[in-house]
Amino acid sequence: MDHTLELTQQRREKLARSIFDGIAIVLSSPAISHPAEKYRYNPNLYYLTGTTEPDCAFVLIAKKGRISEEILYCRPRDAVYERWHGSLLGPLRSKRTLGIAETNPWQSHNLVLRHHANSHQRLFMEFNTTHARQASDSNFHFSSVNDLRPLCAQLRAIKDSHELERIRASAMLTCKAFNNLLQELPSARSEADLAATLSFTYIAGGGDHAFVPIVASGANACIAHYHQNNARLRRGRMLLVDSGCELAAYTADMSRSIPVSGKFSSAQKDMYNVVLAAQRKAIAKIKPNGSLADAQKAARRELARGLVYLGICRGKINLILKSPELAKYYFHSIGHMVGLEVHDPQYGEKGNEKLKKNMVVTIEPGLYLDNSVAVPKEIRNTGIRIEDTVAIGTNGPEIFTSQAPKTIRELRAAMS
Repeated sequence: MDHTLELTQQRREKLARSIFDGIAIVLSSPAISHPAEKYRYNPNLYYLTGTTEPDCAFVLIAKKGRISEEILYCRPRDAVYERWHGSLLGPLRSKRTLGIAETNPWQSHNLVLRHHANSHQRLFMEFNTTHARQASDSNFHFSSVNDLRPLCAQLRAIKDSHELERIRASAMLTCKAFNNLLQELPSARSEADLAATLSFTYIAGGGDHAFVPIVASGANACIAHYHQNNARLRRGRMLLVDSGCELAAYTADMSRSIPVSGKFSSAQKDMYNVVLAAQRKAIAKIKPNGSLADAQKAARRELARGLVYLGICRGKINLILKSPELAKYYFHSIGHMVGLEVHDPQYGEKGNEKLKKNMVVTIEPGLYLDNSVAVPKEIRNTGIRIEDTVAIGTNGPEIFTSQAPKTIRELRAAMS
């Protein structure tokens, strides 16, 4: 059996153990309604079956924790449809290509639900769909309707070797895009010029953006989700680049902050090193039985120390940690899970889950300084974030995005 088919089969077997006696129905993402939109397949459906086609449903029936039936409903071959939208596998090729025991022609989500309704079965569906709400109606006669998403999140949290390889490849292309951006920086006139470099590198490398990138200079870097990417670049200001590649279905995420001129001023250097120290402290907490909450706590303490060093805050560190001042300058979480989505679903109680080997997360502390008198003039309206994609290993964390320069010395060498 093909290696990837073995992996999807193992995932389905794990899901069967999770639902024990029940039925899981996973539906494809809704079809796009506008030509400007890009179809994004359901990552849970892809994870379990390998299909990326629209108009699909996967049904898994478990008895005593073992697969009793597995059925993929998919769109039949259609010459007219394929002329407009691309080729389809169809039921026969899906069975052979994806290794699913049974494949049937697709009709509609409602018909799939009605066909498998059984008063003795517990149904598991993703609760973010209208069909899950419809399944709760008495017309369908399931004994209970349960949210499938936490079970899938738990399965997807720990990556297998195939997934780690793909995330690593995506991270390498992300680093290549940033390194290309550094080469273009001296001749770039606007954020848009640099955003175009990212796009070209990803597409030329067989990938695409995992999310709309942030290429933010000056005060724009203090906007958490700045996406305009069109302001003129001005020497003397800092530039924040937050970008990530999606390659072969898997993603990476990385942020770097660099001076537009290629040279750090003294105050910019001090601020940068504060954020870098916070990231190092946080990454040290990324280990089995650690948590993102531990990493956040370590980063916040280091950032509080840094705000005192920069002369922005005064007083004892423990008091600064409790004050609104720190939240004013660092207002987001330390990171998130990464995988089939750049924000892979969290499992358990958000932030406090114990990390395990082969989980992949981002670590991304930052400081976002306004133009208040407390802030040294040279770094007012400056945002700095440093982010890496990190895998948890038994012998320490593996930083997948390490090929992008990060220390001031490395950045100087890359920009010279």
